[in-house]
Amino acid sequence: MLRSSSCCSFFAENKRTASRGILWGTAVSACWGLLATFAMLAVTGPDMAAKLVVPVYSLTKMISILNFIQNIDVFYIPLWLLGAFIKLAIGLFILSYGLAEWSGYRHWKRIAGALTVAWLGYVLYSAQIVQLSFPFRSAWLTDVFYPALYIAIPLLLWIVGSLRKRRQALD
Repeated sequence: MLRSSSCCSFFAENKRTASRGILWGTAVSACWGLLATFAMLAVTGPDMAAKLVVPVYSLTKMISILNFIQNIDVFYIPLWLLGAFIKLAIGLFILSYGLAEWSGYRHWKRIAGALTVAWLGYVLYSAQIVQLSFPFRSAWLTDVFYPALYIAIPLLLWIVGSLRKRRQALD
């Protein structure tokens, strides 16, 4: 099994089934994301899809079946918000529990509360000052920082983990 999935399943009693569940969940969500992307490109084309802020939401507004079924965004928005809430909650849990393990502080719920207050303060403050959102769209971030964050750092951690594993096997 993959090491990252077994790392995430340390709460489960049966680690093999938890790892399998994590991998299946990831695969299913990736397939749905690809299907949504292909549907969006098939309906609007690459030029129009590139200009849309949230393309899949715009796709739900374009659906009309026999001029009877329209405006499915009423069903889509609550599901989208639920998914976003779940994603944020999982990220908050992983961050707070990881910080608690790393720092040796036993109360991860207090860390989660402090992080929530900090995030809420940033969101409320940045909603009033538009200039705070511009750095997230800069060319340096999208061309250098995000690829390093999502490709180079995990690759480096994987190499370090592989070297440690080999060194432990030799000893």
